[in-house]
Amino acid sequence: LTRHSAAGRALAAELSTALGPLSPGAVILLALASGIGEELFFRGALQPRVGLWLASALFALAHLLPSWPLALWSAFAFVAGVLFGLLFEGTGNLLAPALGHVLTNAVNLRWLAKRPPGSTGPGI
Repeated sequence: LTRHSAAGRALAAELSTALGPLSPGAVILLALASGIGEELFFRGALQPRVGLWLASALFALAHLLPSWPLALWSAFAFVAGVLFGLLFEGTGNLLAPALGHVLTNAVNLRWLAKRPPGSTGPGI
């Protein structure tokens, strides 16, 4: 989205500015903590009780940011929540969605941390 849309570029610029510089260790720690923690809560605790769609909607709401250009983040989170939820339902355990979530976060955090803060270009 950052290469093909102004909204994607604005989102990446805002997120990279908010994150600031991150060391490789910080990227790994944040990816592990957020990926495992969110999967334990949204897929492990909520999804069996409220279902795939409501758990995914709540996951998207948890990623809601207070700016219209950042609404794309919540939409992305909803789609990711559905995909992680389907992995959970398909495998019957949290390993696959947690691993997918950690890898997604690690790649995105690494990429965002390498962007110049506020950069609106297509990125690295």
